[in-house]
Amino acid sequence: MAQLVAEEVSDTGFTTEYDTVDWNVPTGAWFYDANTPLDAISALAEASGGVVQSDPADLSLRVRAAYPVCHWLWRDTQPDHVLQEDIVLTESLQMRSAPLYDAVVVTGELAGKGVTCKVRREGEAGQLFAQQVSSPLINVAAAGAERGRNILSDRGEQASVDLIVPLFAKPLKAGEVGVILPLDLVEVVTSEGTWHGQCESLRIEVAVEPQATVIEQTATLERHYTDAD
Repeated sequence: MAQLVAEEVSDTGFTTEYDTVDWNVPTGAWFYDANTPLDAISALAEASGGVVQSDPADLSLRVRAAYPVCHWLWRDTQPDHVLQEDIVLTESLQMRSAPLYDAVVVTGELAGKGVTCKVRREGEAGQLFAQQVSSPLINVAAAGAERGRNILSDRGEQASVDLIVPLFAKPLKAGEVGVILPLDLVEVVTSEGTWHGQCESLRIEVAVEPQATVIEQTATLERHYTDAD
């Protein structure tokens, strides 16, 4: 899979980093017609539940899991950023929910080359199934398990939380945060308690004023209430 991704940017000046489950793809399992290189890379990433990120400054693409860490493990994971509420300028949220799926069937599409996996959330019964997914690239159990893990990481009561905070320059001082990139894990510390969210998107705005240049970032965090905090 990593080699297939790299081949799509051959002789373009771009480089790729494949940072999720990798496996050998049998002959005939990967094919397309009239796709752009980015479309092809996105399809390769999707097979295991991944996404494609571009580097903010370099000609580089990175394939990563849509959920680098399952949300039920966020509280026990070292965050990429710790955000104190006193630097939050504006906060807004939009609630959303999904059924509490605890299992999903992931299957390959090619006879004799694909595998079928029932992926279950550990510690749960595995009786409420998300919609079955398939791909000709699901050729090994590890690929099916990773696709299922990412699917089951999107369940339960959630909120999309927009936080506007200053973008501080490096080196950072205590309480300051640098740029919050998509898929970063953020720990938000408030007077009512601490919660965690994964960055979904980022917008940076610059205002040039007579006295100073003000740079603010709007980080949209995916917060989970059911399995996290």
